[in-house]
Amino acid sequence: YITSEGNRVEVIEYLKKDKARNIRFWRWICGLELESEITQILSQFPIIINSADGSEQFSTADNSYLPDSFFGTMGMQDFIYEYYPQASFISSEYKEVDDHKDWVSFFSKIGVIHDNKNFVFKRIIPNLDSYKNINIVMILSQYTGEISEHINKDQEFKEQLSHLNLLCVD
Repeated sequence: YITSEGNRVEVIEYLKKDKARNIRFWRWICGLELESEITQILSQFPIIINSADGSEQFSTADNSYLPDSFFGTMGMQDFIYEYYPQASFISSEYKEVDDHKDWVSFFSKIGVIHDNKNFVFKRIIPNLDSYKNINIVMILSQYTGEISEHINKDQEFKEQLSHLNLLCVD
């Protein structure tokens, strides 16, 4: 049904009208086995996010991050906010009490940034010139293998790395 462009637009509008309906939809979808074609389509569907200012709004998966509440651990949100203060996180309301669905895997499939590595490559490296923090080098050092792979294959990536600010001590 959602593979048709006309139906897709209708469903997107339908999901934006009612928060409770939107939450029920995503809870239902998360429990299904989906083909990659369908998950790509779903990445365009509205998800409730909490903006940096605390407000709730609808957005798409590629504009959001997975909050700590989906991992059961703390720290990812703080790390993201430190380097991207305007970040928006998926609403925790999707996850029910005693929910055993694999939300992390599901949200990853539709494009939500859910781990440090993705955040570093999608947000930090393209904006290296805006960070004056010595910790950036330590963060990048965790991914030297992946960085080495990209550096010779991707000229844009190589250019982005050239914007790393170095600390000089006299």
